[in-house]
Amino acid sequence: MVRFVISLLLGLMALLPAPAMAERVRDLGEFQGVRANQLTGYGIVVGLAGTGDDNLEYLTQ
Repeated sequence: MVRFVISLLLGLMALLPAPAMAERVRDLGEFQGVRANQLTGYGIVVGLAGTGDDNLEYLTQ
């Protein structure tokens, strides 16, 4: 009977959720060459005819 109770308690402990702590990757380390300022990138949209990027001035540098 004691073994049954111990087994039952161990089984219940295994089913209980364990507390977890989340960490962001950028908080864990530093990357060489990472810039302090934010960069903005522009891409080309490919899809239906006439629905892609227009000839905008900031895209043609």
